[in-house]
Amino acid sequence: MKVPNDVGVIEFDDREIAAVMEPPLTTVRVPSEEIGRRCVKLLLERLHRGVRNIRTHWVETELVERESVTSLAS
Repeated sequence: MKVPNDVGVIEFDDREIAAVMEPPLTTVRVPSEEIGRRCVKLLLERLHRGVRNIRTHWVETELVERESVTSLAS
């Protein structure tokens, strides 16, 4: 099978190596630092105030389209 003609490949996290792979990998970029900050805040709330609410948190992601998929716009 050939990438991207027969199968598309997408990596999650947009690591630097994705851009230099052959073919360069399409990735989903996530805001790791923002996720880390939110996790620390939630942990501190739980440790200091006993807050145990289950909450859903959403973060913006970005599709970085490279050569490992055919055009996603089509």
